[in-house]
Amino acid sequence: MLTISRISKKTVQTKDYGEKEKWGVQFKEKGNTWFDSFIGKWNADWKVGTQIEVMKSQIKEREYNGKTYYTITAPPEARGFQLPEWVSTAIRDLQARVARLEENVPQEPDYEEPIFDDEEMPDESSVNIKDIPFN
Repeated sequence: MLTISRISKKTVQTKDYGEKEKWGVQFKEKGNTWFDSFIGKWNADWKVGTQIEVMKSQIKEREYNGKTYYTITAPPEARGFQLPEWVSTAIRDLQARVARLEENVPQEPDYEEPIFDDEEMPDESSVNIKDIPFN
């Protein structure tokens, strides 16, 4: 968790999107280091005292003219992160397989469970592999 100790807003000109607003922030836990971040729905309410959780993958570091600059990017869910198509397809296939398996599992058994004493348990060799479900 990071606590904002100083914050300022500025407008910058971007190559791709024209004018955009950007935060400049310092955190109590990071001393005098400044971070910037484009303002979006995910961070529009930042102010001094706001505590935020930032994943390491959100912090980008770059060198320019001998200085190090730090940028906080939006978390994946705020960027409209989408799974690759092959992952989405695999998930759909797995969901369909689970649904088929669940169809074959009785909700309430329609038979009495046999109760075996240790001496009456069937021997493994007497069990037909085809009688085992989901094979």
